[in-house]
Amino acid sequence: MDFADPADNLDALIRIYAANDGATFVWYAKGRIYAVRPGEIAHPLFDGAAVQSIRFKRQLDGTYLQEAAFAQLHYDATGAVVATAVNPVTGRAFSVPVMQSGAAMSQMVFSVYGVRRRSDSGAPEHVSPNPHVYEWKIDGDDVVLTYEAMSRYQAPWMPIMATENSVRFFSTSLAELNDRARPSVKATRFEYSETPFMP
Repeated sequence: MDFADPADNLDALIRIYAANDGATFVWYAKGRIYAVRPGEIAHPLFDGAAVQSIRFKRQLDGTYLQEAAFAQLHYDATGAVVATAVNPVTGRAFSVPVMQSGAAMSQMVFSVYGVRRRSDSGAPEHVSPNPHVYEWKIDGDDVVLTYEAMSRYQAPWMPIMATENSVRFFSTSLAELNDRARPSVKATRFEYSETPFMP
C-alpha cells in the first residue's frame, strides 16, 4: 500500500471499515457517557452499547457509497436499560431513548477528497479541491489510523441540531492491507466523541 496515494489511502480506509466488495459488516461497541464542563471533573452518567451494520457500494466514478444502520441503548451499573437520567449540574431529569439512525444519516460518500453526506436536495456540497490523504502510522506490521470526524444530528431530547466531534482510532495489520486480494481486513476501533449539548 502506498498511503501517500489518495486511491490507496481510500481503499485502505474502506477495507478497515468494512469491505470494498459490497459485503455487509457489523460493528459492536460499548462505552461510558459522561457529562463534562470545562475545568471540572467529568460526571459519569450511564453506559452505552451500540451496533452498526455497514456496507460500501463502489460507484462508477470510483467513490464508495456507505449504507449504514445504527442503534444505541443505554444502561446502568446493574445492566438495566436507562430510560431517564438527571443532569448533574441542573438537577433536571431528561429522557434517554434508544438512539438510531434515520435515512438521512445512513448514506455517506467516501472519495479521495474525503467523506461527505450524500445530498439529493440539489444543495451544493463543499468538498476539498485537493485529494484527501489520511495519515497512517506504521510500526512493523502494526498500522494505526487516527482521524477526526464531524456529524450533525438531532436526538429526540434535543431542541436544536447538535454537532458531534469524534476522534477515531483504527488498528490493523500492514500485511493484511498489502494483500489486495483481501476485500476486508481485521481491525480494532476506538472512538471518543463529544457533543456540546446537555439537556
